[in-house]
Amino acid sequence: MSVSLLPPTEETTSKQQAEKPQPISAPARKRSKTAFFGVALLLIILLIAGILPRLKRHNELAAMTHEQEQSLPVVTVAGPRKAEATNELILPATTQAIQETMIYARHGGYVRRWLAGMGQDVRAGQLLAEISAPESDQQLGAARQEAVEAEQTVTQTRSELGQVQASLEQAEASLKQARTNLELARVNLERSKTLVAQGVVSQQDTDDKQALYDARQADLEAAQANIRARQAAVKAQQSAIDSKAAGFKARQANVQRLEEIHSFQRVVAPYDGTITARNVEVGVLISATGATPTGTGLFRLAKMDIIRVFINVPQTYVTAMEKGLPAEVQVKELPQKVFTGNVIGTSHYIDPATRTLMVEVRVPNPTRQLLPGMYAQVKFALPSVQDAVIIPATALVANAEGTQVLTLRPDQTVHVQKIEVGRDYGKEIEVIAGLQGDESIITNPSDALHEGTRVQVSKTK
Repeated sequence: MSVSLLPPTEETTSKQQAEKPQPISAPARKRSKTAFFGVALLLIILLIAGILPRLKRHNELAAMTHEQEQSLPVVTVAGPRKAEATNELILPATTQAIQETMIYARHGGYVRRWLAGMGQDVRAGQLLAEISAPESDQQLGAARQEAVEAEQTVTQTRSELGQVQASLEQAEASLKQARTNLELARVNLERSKTLVAQGVVSQQDTDDKQALYDARQADLEAAQANIRARQAAVKAQQSAIDSKAAGFKARQANVQRLEEIHSFQRVVAPYDGTITARNVEVGVLISATGATPTGTGLFRLAKMDIIRVFINVPQTYVTAMEKGLPAEVQVKELPQKVFTGNVIGTSHYIDPATRTLMVEVRVPNPTRQLLPGMYAQVKFALPSVQDAVIIPATALVANAEGTQVLTLRPDQTVHVQKIEVGRDYGKEIEVIAGLQGDESIITNPSDALHEGTRVQVSKTK
């Protein structure tokens, strides 16, 4: 490579200057910028003029669409579920003893002694307490003495009756003798009259026989009068005996009455059971009504080998409460223990205040683990209706046309479906007719929803 060291010529210098770009003058540069900004501004104006109407129309269309969507009722839907073959109904309950009695005394007085305390098992007829009542004892003693005296009077009157009857027997014998004597006097008189007619005896003999006959007639009449008197005496004595015997019976009845009252001084157990309360002490005064000074009974007795369980069953389940229905009873104090029993009966009356039926379940309690007064829970296994489904309780519509639900069609319109409800589970309702089980149930029906109403489904969960 060769390098020229010759100095540049004038021609060379002119050529180089011609090849260099010539600088633009200031006015030219200003005109160029103005033109550029003008073109850009024109393009922006044209762009805005074309886009803004289109954006406006798009926004208006979006607003109209949103407004239409917002004007549609918003609903929530849920599908029904198949009801279980059996439903468990669990209800609160209260336990009671099969028998429970507050024992009052039947006699007033002071407690002499008590023989049974709280928690003690007793047998029927067992002595629980004795009451002292001196006045009652005195009355019984006096009545017994009166009865003895009345009995003695009856005995004496019967003895006197024997004497009167003996006198009657003597009078009857005398009457018989008088009749015999009268007959003999009559025969002698007739014979004498015959002999007088034959002239064998004198008239005086006939007169004597007539006088004797008249005397015997008088004796007979006297004997008959004596008989009547003796019979009257016997009758009077028998009446006296009856009267005395009636008095004796009255005295005996009074003695029995007072003995019965006296027996009430012994307070006994009416049946086998357990003493659950003792409210007396020795020396406590028992009123004439048989109560303690506080107005309570002396003892409370309970029979607990069988426990009665009372449950208030809602009206919905009344028809299922049949006699013999099995039940399971549990108390929280014995969480692992299940007591089984059966429905023994119902009150056959719906409480209008609570709309519940009183149901009694009886549970064998040989170990006495269940105690009277416990809070318990009772579980019933109730059979479900075939093809029944369960829906939310909020979906139910009840009006003049009956019981209905609103279902959602695929085209997002409402269909009114009549149904027949079964049991009410609180937050859920059993439907026994009207639904197939594959419907979409509107769970928030309102008065604005009718057959064919278009709705939108809420997207919130």
